[in-house]
Amino acid sequence: MEDIFIVNEDQRAILETVARFVEEEVTPRAAALDADPDPAKGFSWEIVEKAHEVGIRTMTRSEQWGGLGTDSLTTAVVIEELGKGDIGVSVIFAQTLAFSMPVTSASRAMTCPTSPASTGRTRTSLAGRARPRRPVRGS
Repeated sequence: MEDIFIVNEDQRAILETVARFVEEEVTPRAAALDADPDPAKGFSWEIVEKAHEVGIRTMTRSEQWGGLGTDSLTTAVVIEELGKGDIGVSVIFAQTLAFSMPVTSASRAMTCPTSPASTGRTRTSLAGRARPRRPVRGS
């Protein structure tokens, strides 16, 4: 990633971790995932689980909820780095990270009409799992 976007050593470490992840886990699987015409077979739970192990899936959550509390710039650069390996993986994590990114109090009323108590229950229940409890529709 261009140094212009890296403003501190934490970002550099995160991006180096993501680049290694892409090289070791995403790129080797990308061609096979893209070649299959069945959309359900173009998705890899293995990649999601490996990303969870290295902290990518939960990085936008605050440290209180088991994440790194990454900012929007770092998150955007991570999504771009994931896209170097496979655009589909990048899109999956863009959606996942957007869901777990904290919202400001001004936007909370528009995008997340929940109480702090229900937010806590939701984030606590999701914090330790790489897969959802119920199967995703169509799988």
